[in-house]
Amino acid sequence: MLNRKTIERALAQYADHRDADVARRLALYGPMLLAAADVKKKAVVSAELPEAKELAKYLLAPTAPLLSTGALTLDRASMEAGVKEVLAALVEWLKPEADVLALINGLDWSAYLTDDMLKLASTDPVAWLERARESAAGLGEAHEALVDMVILPVLGYTLRAHLDRFATEASNALERVDDPVTSHERRTSCPVCGAPATFSAVVPTSRSGNVKKLFCECCGASWKFERIRCAVCGDEAVSDLEYVHDEGDTAHRLHVCRGCGEATPTLFAPGDEETFSADVESIVMTGLEMAYEESRAAESADTKDA
Repeated sequence: MLNRKTIERALAQYADHRDADVARRLALYGPMLLAAADVKKKAVVSAELPEAKELAKYLLAPTAPLLSTGALTLDRASMEAGVKEVLAALVEWLKPEADVLALINGLDWSAYLTDDMLKLASTDPVAWLERARESAAGLGEAHEALVDMVILPVLGYTLRAHLDRFATEASNALERVDDPVTSHERRTSCPVCGAPATFSAVVPTSRSGNVKKLFCECCGASWKFERIRCAVCGDEAVSDLEYVHDEGDTAHRLHVCRGCGEATPTLFAPGDEETFSADVESIVMTGLEMAYEESRAAESADTKDA
């Protein structure tokens, strides 16, 4: 959930992070998260949740995600205003040279906010961002660096600001209809927008004790998930799953699956709601993810040389 005060407190916890790359990412994406939280307050969105019985099915794969039903409609003027606000926060941090700033100021954001594109964004956010990448790639060599540094982050955070309230309401409703006693395989992709889960946390709940939840950076949804199961491929074999972490930090871990080779960032003991931001923690976990990927690459190289 995008909440300015929570994000500010979460960022403050990691103001002096020892990993320089993580500190740089926090400094870059932190202001954009805060801008997105501000945009959320003003966002114009038309949306309606289905009844509880209807909602329950979205917990299970292979059901199409909730947004695919057309439950939400985006407003172009609101999205345009959001883009300007998030972009301003990014430019303020980047402080680009004059030539780069000219390229940024010359970007035509309307191409990503046509009626067709907004309909796609409201029903399939992942496909919309992929389409936006394809469109941005055709801008020419001079704009190439702007695609990942400017265009996609600005569009992503703007859309997130417009989906966050609906995704939070849907998540709360899904939690109420998710029977903790019933055994079923919950979906690995987001039940609201269909994006893959990017982060998980073991959190306390009022009814079920400590449970594992998956979080979606794309829309802000969260949903309960099996503790002993890969959040990427769904593998439930205990022998294939393990947690790895840095020495001295057992809270931040990677849930590693030997079945598919993927690793899901997982936070234990997240603290209270006033300081826990899944978005901030996801950025913090990039340091551990990078270290793990480097160790895997080194092991692979050693195997080839043997």
